Amino acid sequence: MKTRIVGLVSALLICTAAAVHADPIVITSGSAMVDPSGDPLRFSIGGDDFSAMGRWNTPFAVPFFSCSHGCGPGQIIQLSSSLENLVVQVAPAELAAAGSATVNGTSYPLVEFIGTMGFVTSSVTLPPLPPDQSGVTVTAPFSFSGVLQGWDPLTRDGVLLFTEQLVGTGEATLNLAASPSSYTFGTLSYAFTPSATPEPASLLLLGTGLVIARGLRKRRALRQTRSRDLSPI
Repeated sequence: MKTRIVGLVSALLICTAAAVHADPIVITSGSAMVDPSGDPLRFSIGGDDFSAMGRWNTPFAVPFFSCSHGCGPGQIIQLSSSLENLVVQVAPAELAAAGSATVNGTSYPLVEFIGTMGFVTSSVTLPPLPPDQSGVTVTAPFSFSGVLQGWDPLTRDGVLLFTEQLVGTGEATLNLAASPSSYTFGTLSYAFTPSATPEPASLLLLGTGLVIARGLRKRRALRQTRSRDLSPI
């Protein structure tokens, strides 16, 4: 039986919470592609003092939709995908997600990638079938976020090489082949672009702050109302 190190999952989650940078790295260049004829997802991305390239194997890279058996005109789909790998494996031939990375000037020629990330898009509606059955291309903006960690599968020491929080935006493109009655899956790609849009983590913090502030205002108003009710007339 192939040897696997599974017990590191909890430790990796703890390390993620403790070691992840306060400011996420914004991915401003690169791309990722889902290809049904090869590796589920191949990627090459870059940001400030950071770059990584490699692939995520099945079932660790999952598109949110499937047109392998046909999608009809007018069908509403999302061009989203999720990446998840929390199981450390020790043999390079077994790696679920692997490649190379450069972080803060340090190069790692062989890395097993660990973490959870996702490409999230809005919904799109598939157009009518073209008369010549030439296929169609649909696009949607995406937001990307998650935590990416690196581990050296050759040392087998279980020590994380890096832990980085990543965010980014860009455009997702889905190419579909057409048949007389439906579309079938072609390729799904994600192209990163620089953006001034607030990062998802910043939006989350802003939203949380607004909720807390609103709750404090309600609590203060309720306290003042009770004080007036209890005051002597």
